[in-house]
Amino acid sequence: MQQSGIIIGGGIAGLTAAIALRQRGIAATVCEAAPHILQLEAGIWMAPNAMQVFERLGLAGWIDTGGVPLRAIEIVNGQMQPLLRTNQERIRQRFGHGTTAIRRATLQQILLAEVGPGAVQLGKV
Repeated sequence: MQQSGIIIGGGIAGLTAAIALRQRGIAATVCEAAPHILQLEAGIWMAPNAMQVFERLGLAGWIDTGGVPLRAIEIVNGQMQPLLRTNQERIRQRFGHGTTAIRRATLQQILLAEVGPGAVQLGKV
């Protein structure tokens, strides 16, 4: 008998958890309270540690393609003077991935496609 589970919440974490469970032979149903998946225009940065997880799940390439792998990140003060600058190529060499900027809606579509139709139940409170 195959193990199964229910994941509460169809956001990035819930969809990622469903993918990870399915890849380990556990059927997962995602229950989302919203009546439909919102296509938010906000962006998100996927840090190297998150990209390592997506690499193990076989999705890092899709995320890099759907987003923009950053070359550098610079943090500045109120006068736009640099406080910190990271060279993402050095980060990539050390950790296998750098930071990728991606629209939340694009990331969610990548995850939904991997979870597959019927695995997400909308309007479940």
